[in-house]
Amino acid sequence: MIIITVGETKSSTVATILREKTSYSFIQKLQLVNIFFENHNANSCLNERNGVTYCERVISVEGRVAKGGIVTHIVEADFNVLKSATTVVRANGERAINNVTTLVNNKQALVIKPIENSSLASKMDDYISAFKGGNTARQGEIGEEMAEMLAKEVDNTTVLNIKLNNSGNGFDVMQFENGLENTTKIRLFESKPMNNNSVVLPNTANMGTQMGDQWTRANILKMVNNPNADIANIGNILFQNQSQIERYVFTVDKDLKQVIIFKLDNFK
Repeated sequence: MIIITVGETKSSTVATILREKTSYSFIQKLQLVNIFFENHNANSCLNERNGVTYCERVISVEGRVAKGGIVTHIVEADFNVLKSATTVVRANGERAINNVTTLVNNKQALVIKPIENSSLASKMDDYISAFKGGNTARQGEIGEEMAEMLAKEVDNTTVLNIKLNNSGNGFDVMQFENGLENTTKIRLFESKPMNNNSVVLPNTANMGTQMGDQWTRANILKMVNNPNADIANIGNILFQNQSQIERYVFTVDKDLKQVIIFKLDNFK
């Protein structure tokens, strides 16, 4: 399954529009996606091409840094200046980001507060409700949706969400700076829950620790060899630009109703 969406839409999604363009090449489809980034207005909905409406951002453009250093709008520089959070190896091969509160206080995390009554704030409420109800599968789905929403906040990027099978394996969210053809930076986002002030990246049976070098390469090769030509095309772009890849973990502080993004250190 491949989902390509840009911004928030009312009656149609960009994915639907792209599926209808059966005569378009993959690159032409992505060029169509980029149309929705042009001339958008943060405060209103604009009628874009093909009847798709791009709506307001989910976090505020004005007053970008709130009290306590909490960011209310993401720009490319936020990622560029973010220091990597050191992961700790656990006995079972897992990697953990411990002492989240300390890392936040030391500005080793990007902390984001949703606008009140925005779609991101609504997703935050749904995420917390799923957690309280013990529905971890739905909690995970909502976390991925929130990560995708925030990845789209950065201008001049193409954001993709690709699943390689019905089990949901693959990269949660991929963000390509300056589009796919001439990308200058690729950010991979993995959504994980925060529990007991820690975020855990599990160890897999055959691919190593999630978001590690081995796991990342294995997923890229799965994409390269995928029978879906579009997925294989993206896999080749990732393979050819591995030096441009940065990895991030997205999590939620359920008590403070804030999003936290960590840049990961390199590990195998």
